[in-house]
Amino acid sequence: MNLIVFSLNAVARFPHEEIEKCMRLALMEFGIEPKDHEHFPQDLNILQAFKAYFKTELDQSLNEEQLELLIKHFSKKVKKLFLSDDDLFEIRPGVQSLFGEIEKHKSWKYGIISHLDFTTTRFILQSCGVFSKDKLTLCAEEGKNYQEQISRLEKRLQKVEKAPKVHFFTLEKDESLAKETSLILPKKSKKEKNYFTYRRFEEYFKKVKKNKKKKNK
Repeated sequence: MNLIVFSLNAVARFPHEEIEKCMRLALMEFGIEPKDHEHFPQDLNILQAFKAYFKTELDQSLNEEQLELLIKHFSKKVKKLFLSDDDLFEIRPGVQSLFGEIEKHKSWKYGIISHLDFTTTRFILQSCGVFSKDKLTLCAEEGKNYQEQISRLEKRLQKVEKAPKVHFFTLEKDESLAKETSLILPKKSKKEKNYFTYRRFEEYFKKVKKNKKKKNK
């Protein structure tokens, strides 16, 4: 069994600086004035980011009720952002075709993991034409980092105590990832910021194509 995992940023294209802006606006609506230079690292779990902000900047802990309210503010800001400019969220060219090609292989499964909360993740995916209801999707609430989320996906697919081989499409390297995880960093365009096009399944996994030819002989 092989498991192909896509980070949200590898499925949908959206500017991180706008997400940061929504986070700052959510804090302001919560009654906190964030510093102008305050930055939240890309791909950092949003729940952990808000908790860390309260701990380092305000020297206090964020309880679950406060966190839930903060996330609600954030999600509303993202939706408002989309309504003001729906071109900010775009599906990565070729990813839907890659999903379809993976589905043709019985021993291959795929899932999406997100550093954002469930409501925001679902909204972004649906805005891009990816309906996560039919996809195996894990969000920030289901793991504090990518490795925890990938481990959960593995357990869902694991059969006869044999863990699947994991291939991970993402934009950035992550120190939390297990050594056995095969990391795939799509080649970005030099002309356009944060842009790339997916190739065919066989171009990423050439061995599968070769094995298929041998079986047909």
